[in-house]
Amino acid sequence: MIQNLIKIEECDCSQLFNAGIFSEQKCFLTANVNFEEINTVGNIQVSDESSYENNELTWTTTITYKVKSKSPLAWRRKAFRMTAIDGTKFLVGTGDRPFPVIKESNPYPDKPTGTTLMTVTVTWKSRHGLMEIIG
Repeated sequence: MIQNLIKIEECDCSQLFNAGIFSEQKCFLTANVNFEEINTVGNIQVSDESSYENNELTWTTTITYKVKSKSPLAWRRKAFRMTAIDGTKFLVGTGDRPFPVIKESNPYPDKPTGTTLMTVTVTWKSRHGLMEIIG
């Protein structure tokens, strides 16, 4: 069971074409993928939900984190690797469609005590859930 996620990194989905997928929630990376760390503030939240749609198992994985940056990133076709406190690594996204959808919420509060941190929400709806990276 995941206790705390301490790091999140991103890469272009095209680097994951050779990723091997064992099951709905296990994979391995066959090539050296260049992930770039995202400087987050606070905790990284993840939810992984399954449901049956049209008699097919579908997973919806949602990642939410905050960053100090105020400039929109306009990411497309990105995949994410997260590291838990025990060193276990997880992957969201593959080299194929559907790609994760990235939404940014950039507040400009009306009170001095309001947060100015940008919230990034990544939603991935696919046949795979949050995949543990093996090896």
